[in-house]
Amino acid sequence: MKKCGTIAVAASIELYQKISEGLLPTPAKFHYTFNLRDICKLFQGMLMTSPKSVSTVESFTNLWIHEATRVFNDRLTNNEDRHFFKDLLVQLMEHRFREKRTIEDIFINQNALAEEKPIIMFSQIMKLDMPPDEQTYEEI
Repeated sequence: MKKCGTIAVAASIELYQKISEGLLPTPAKFHYTFNLRDICKLFQGMLMTSPKSVSTVESFTNLWIHEATRVFNDRLTNNEDRHFFKDLLVQLMEHRFREKRTIEDIFINQNALAEEKPIIMFSQIMKLDMPPDEQTYEEI
């Protein structure tokens, strides 16, 4: 698990660099100005978890995928840009995390009507009946 932290940092920096180079701002996409705060937001989200809720390498990579998607993909405005992001994420999973995943593994719910929405999600919503200090940010 300790190795995953170093890998996540390298993968996040590479993700940021490639998105910054590949998705430049235009008058229609003026909000495509990515900066180091985006990497900070990614790790801020990851730090909301506890060791209990992210205890395996697979759950750690799922958390990284969720946060990267939340920070970067949610800002994209068209399918072409979203596909660029998804391809990049799959490449980083294979290159950095050494996990062979496909776009379908990450984004397509086989039980839904092939909707391309993230199927890997983390939230605190599962335990709302608990006091705020006991709620955990976990995979749902």
